[in-house]
Amino acid sequence: MNRYRRLFNQVRTYFYRPFDDNREQVKSNIIKTIKTISEITEETPEEIHWNASLEEMKPWLMITKRKFRTFQKLYKAELDKKKQQVIKEVVEKRLSDFVNNQKRMINNMLGQDKRTIISDSVIIKEHGDSTLVSDPEEVKNHIASSFEKWIQKRETMIDELNEFWYNVFKPKSNINQQ
Repeated sequence: MNRYRRLFNQVRTYFYRPFDDNREQVKSNIIKTIKTISEITEETPEEIHWNASLEEMKPWLMITKRKFRTFQKLYKAELDKKKQQVIKEVVEKRLSDFVNNQKRMINNMLGQDKRTIISDSVIIKEHGDSTLVSDPEEVKNHIASSFEKWIQKRETMIDELNEFWYNVFKPKSNINQQ
C-alpha cells in the first residue's frame, strides 16, 4: 500500500522537477519501488515513459494514486474487520463468563486481580551478616519458619505494661463474660 504512495510521490517529483540534479537517483528509486511492488503484489505498474511530459504522465499518476487509495481502503476494511472480530470474541467470552464463571466476571468488574508473591530468593540476617539464599527448598523452609514465628501465640504479661496499655487490655466492666 505504502509502496504505491511512494511510487506516486517519486514519479511526481521526477516529472515536476525535470532539471533537478538528483534526477537519476530518483529514477533508480522509482525502478526499485516498481520492482518491490511487483514482488509483493504480483502486479507490475504500468510502463513509465521517461521522456514524456508532465501532462502525458498525469493519467499514469492518477491511476497510481487511485490504486494507492484502493489499497488503503482495502487495508482499512481488513483492519476494521479484525477489530470487529476481536470485539465479538471478547463479548462472547464475557457472556460465557456471565453464565459459567461469575466469580471471574465479578472480579473483572471490580478490578480485582489475584496477586501472588514470588519468592525465589530470601535475604537472611544472622549475627549482623546478610546472606542471600536462592535454593528453593531453603527459601521455602525459611519463609515457613518466619511465618510460624510471626503468627505464634504470645504471652502478654499485663502486669508489666505501662498504664495506657494496661487500661486498653483491662477487661471491660460493662461486658458480661457469659
